[in-house]
Amino acid sequence: MKASATKKERMKRRIITIAWRKFNENGFRKTTIEDICRDLAISKKTFYNYFPNKEALVTEIITELIGDYRSDVLESLAYKQSVEKVLEKYFDLVLEGFVKKISPRFVNDLKCFMDDQWERLDSANANVLQVLGEVILLGQKEGRVDNSLDPKEMGRTIHEFVLFSLGGFSTNRMTWAATLNLPTIKRILMHGYLREGKNI
Repeated sequence: MKASATKKERMKRRIITIAWRKFNENGFRKTTIEDICRDLAISKKTFYNYFPNKEALVTEIITELIGDYRSDVLESLAYKQSVEKVLEKYFDLVLEGFVKKISPRFVNDLKCFMDDQWERLDSANANVLQVLGEVILLGQKEGRVDNSLDPKEMGRTIHEFVLFSLGGFSTNRMTWAATLNLPTIKRILMHGYLREGKNI
């Protein structure tokens, strides 16, 4: 029984992995169940043993994405170091992880055709914004961050720039350009927020 369960888990993982790749390449609107089955060399009947439809598969992928996003990003913000080091870790995690994981086609399809899943991502962002604001407030108390700025607004600005780089545009080329600029945006934001003489 265990071997059978493990085999099922492996097949489910394969379906999710291939579907995620195809959704990122083509968007989920243009990716059919037939496309996914062809790449996996399985029948549609086998696919339906795991997922009742394509939307259920997208929901499963978003659930995993949110789980990774929350745990990794919130862990980076809980990092017990100076505010500069915490923000560096946050930017690096987003740049190396999420920017390279999510294609603009997938993001645009999600925004346009699956409001419920987009709202779930939005809710995850609210958690991140709250903790980011707390990190910046701590930096102000330590005298490392400019006290004249509202920590919640600073956190929102930083996070919105990051989300902008994740796929606010509809073409790969434009998003790629935004991704290339994220390190520069990071330097501008951090130097603008950090107190004079305490820059990274």
